[in-house]
Amino acid sequence: MNIKNIRHIHFTGIKGVGMTGLALLAQDAGITVSGSDTEETFAATPKKPSSPTPF
Repeated sequence: MNIKNIRHIHFTGIKGVGMTGLALLAQDAGITVSGSDTEETFAATPKKPSSPTPF
């Protein structure tokens, strides 16, 4: 298999720390990435920045 021939990859469990890294690498290589996972929040899920508490 030649990775240069791959145009699309679908990751199952894409929110996991390992799969997220692989998905980002594939995307950087110009490959279209899709994925599926549960609705649960994971360590790799981006979080909204919290507002600083004024003093």
